[in-house]
Amino acid sequence: MAPPCVPPSQPSEHQYWTDPILCEETRARLEHFRSLGWLPPNFKPKTLEGLAVVERYWRKYYIQLSQDYVEYLLLEDQAIYMNFFDWMCKTSRKKLLQSYDEYWRRLCQYFGLFARRRVNGDVREQMRRFLEHVFPAERKVPRRTKQKNTLDVNVFCVTYRHHWTHSKHFCHGSMIIQFATTQLWSAITGTRPGVLLPPKISLPSTSLGKRKRDQTFQSDLPQYSSVDDLPASVCYRDIELFYLKDPDGKRDVLCAIIEFRNLKGSTGRR
Repeated sequence: MAPPCVPPSQPSEHQYWTDPILCEETRARLEHFRSLGWLPPNFKPKTLEGLAVVERYWRKYYIQLSQDYVEYLLLEDQAIYMNFFDWMCKTSRKKLLQSYDEYWRRLCQYFGLFARRRVNGDVREQMRRFLEHVFPAERKVPRRTKQKNTLDVNVFCVTYRHHWTHSKHFCHGSMIIQFATTQLWSAITGTRPGVLLPPKISLPSTSLGKRKRDQTFQSDLPQYSSVDDLPASVCYRDIELFYLKDPDGKRDVLCAIIEFRNLKGSTGRR
């Protein structure tokens, strides 16, 4: 059974393929067809833009092989098409199956510009199997939970307390908050938070060992309020860090309320 013909264009319509979207040589060949009394399919400009992308790949591939790109397109040999997609995969940035599906559809439409018919059904089926076998698919996402080497809640609390009690690398309390939040986020979720506190905070004029909060602090949080109006806490999504002030003027205690959403399969507040 012969492949169906492409629906003919209406002579009274504007022929979009005459616009400077496809390459000049292709437009000259299509103009020759029109002079012989046959109008190529009148694809819309958006479709022609997609055809122009695959045309650039196709012409580049066969020009470097010193072959005529239209003659090889019309041979309708799936081996030629497979070699073309293999070359595209090796010479361009990584694409997934959906990208190659789109390129194959555009190549079939590009074929119709010159052949006056659609690509043979057997060739289309063989190419479909080839693309699904060779290239990865975005839609095949595993639903099984991926195991992560994350901190247990108890281990994190011990590490956190040790860092707060014994660390001397951070002379300012807000720097400890920033470091601890980043450390927590990376350990539990594998990601990094945005800037929680300003990276450039001037050191307090008092002794560095007391870890007093600097009054020059400028908040990066939305809807900024004066530092005097804010409680001694700062929030980042599901993490809240705050100080418990010691009324006797001794060491303050850094506390955290954390919404654990992906930690050893458990959820809840700690």
